[in-house]
Amino acid sequence: MPVVFGETGETYDDSECTSANMKVILPWADRPQRGYAAWTWDAWGSCPSLIFWHGGTPNSTSPAGTAYALYARNHMLSMNARPPIVPVSPRPAPPSGS
Repeated sequence: MPVVFGETGETYDDSECTSANMKVILPWADRPQRGYAAWTWDAWGSCPSLIFWHGGTPNSTSPAGTAYALYARNHMLSMNARPPIVPVSPRPAPPSGS
Protein backbone atom coordinates (compact mmCIF):
# COMPACT_ATOMS: atom_id res chain seq x y z
CA MET A 1 0.00 0.00 0.00
CA PRO A 2 1.62 3.32 -1.05
CA VAL A 3 1.99 6.02 1.61
CA VAL A 4 2.20 9.77 0.90
CA PHE A 5 2.93 12.47 3.47
CA GLY A 6 1.13 15.62 2.36
CA GLU A 7 2.19 19.09 3.50
CA THR A 8 5.24 17.69 5.28
CA GLY A 9 7.04 20.22 7.44
CA GLU A 10 8.91 20.68 10.68
CA THR A 11 5.83 21.48 12.81
CA TYR A 12 2.15 22.15 12.25
CA ASP A 13 2.24 25.70 13.57
CA ASP A 14 5.48 27.42 12.42
CA SER A 15 6.93 27.13 15.93
CA GLU A 16 10.08 25.31 14.80
CA CYS A 17 12.40 26.26 11.92
CA THR A 18 15.04 23.56 12.34
CA SER A 19 15.36 20.41 10.27
CA ALA A 20 15.35 17.84 13.10
CA ASN A 21 12.11 16.12 12.05
CA MET A 22 12.79 16.36 8.33
CA LYS A 23 16.15 14.61 8.76
CA VAL A 24 14.18 11.57 9.96
CA ILE A 25 11.05 11.80 7.77
CA LEU A 26 12.50 12.48 4.30
CA PRO A 27 15.12 9.69 4.17
CA TRP A 28 12.53 7.22 5.46
CA ALA A 29 9.95 8.44 2.92
CA ASP A 30 12.42 8.01 0.02
CA ARG A 31 11.92 4.25 0.16
CA PRO A 32 9.73 2.54 -2.44
CA GLN A 33 5.98 3.16 -2.21
CA ARG A 34 6.38 6.19 0.03
CA GLY A 35 6.38 9.83 -0.93
CA TYR A 36 5.99 13.37 0.39
CA ALA A 37 5.15 16.90 -0.53
CA ALA A 38 7.18 19.44 1.43
CA TRP A 39 5.18 22.40 2.75
CA THR A 40 5.10 24.99 1.18
CA TRP A 41 6.07 26.18 -2.30
CA ASP A 42 5.20 29.77 -1.45
CA ALA A 43 7.03 32.98 -0.58
CA TRP A 44 5.30 33.74 2.70
CA GLY A 45 8.57 34.52 4.49
CA SER A 46 7.84 32.06 7.29
CA CYS A 47 9.43 28.81 8.45
CA PRO A 48 7.67 26.45 6.04
CA SER A 49 8.26 28.63 2.97
CA LEU A 50 10.57 26.76 0.61
CA ILE A 51 11.01 29.76 -1.67
CA PHE A 52 11.84 33.39 -0.94
CA TRP A 53 10.59 34.76 -4.23
CA HIS A 54 8.11 33.39 -6.78
CA GLY A 55 10.85 33.34 -9.41
CA GLY A 56 12.23 30.34 -7.53
CA THR A 57 14.85 31.85 -5.20
CA PRO A 58 15.09 29.27 -2.38
CA ASN A 59 14.22 30.45 1.12
CA SER A 60 17.37 28.69 2.27
CA THR A 61 19.48 31.41 0.63
CA SER A 62 17.39 34.40 1.72
CA PRO A 63 18.09 36.54 4.80
CA ALA A 64 15.05 34.92 6.45
CA GLY A 65 16.07 31.42 5.35
CA THR A 66 15.46 28.48 7.60
CA ALA A 67 17.24 25.24 8.35
CA TYR A 68 14.04 23.49 7.27
CA ALA A 69 14.07 25.06 3.79
CA LEU A 70 17.81 24.45 3.39
CA TYR A 71 17.56 20.79 4.37
CA ALA A 72 14.48 20.14 2.20
CA ARG A 73 16.16 21.79 -0.80
CA ASN A 74 19.46 19.97 -0.41
CA HIS A 75 17.76 16.63 0.22
CA MET A 76 15.63 16.91 -2.90
CA LEU A 77 18.62 18.02 -5.00
CA SER A 78 20.59 15.01 -3.75
CA MET A 79 17.88 12.71 -5.10
CA ASN A 80 19.07 13.46 -8.64
CA ALA A 81 22.49 12.05 -7.80
CA ARG A 82 21.14 8.69 -6.65
CA PRO A 83 20.42 5.72 -8.88
CA PRO A 84 16.69 5.05 -9.33
CA ILE A 85 15.01 2.92 -6.69
CA VAL A 86 13.90 -0.41 -8.10
CA PRO A 87 10.79 -1.84 -6.40
CA VAL A 88 11.23 -5.21 -4.74
CA SER A 89 9.04 -7.96 -6.15
CA PRO A 90 6.65 -9.55 -3.66
CA ARG A 91 7.64 -12.94 -2.32
CA PRO A 92 6.10 -15.84 -4.20
CA ALA A 93 3.33 -17.69 -2.39
CA PRO A 94 4.41 -20.94 -0.75
CA PRO A 95 3.46 -24.09 -2.61
CA SER A 96 0.00 -25.36 -1.73
CA GLY A 97 -0.13 -28.29 0.63
CA SER A 98 2.97 -27.26 2.62
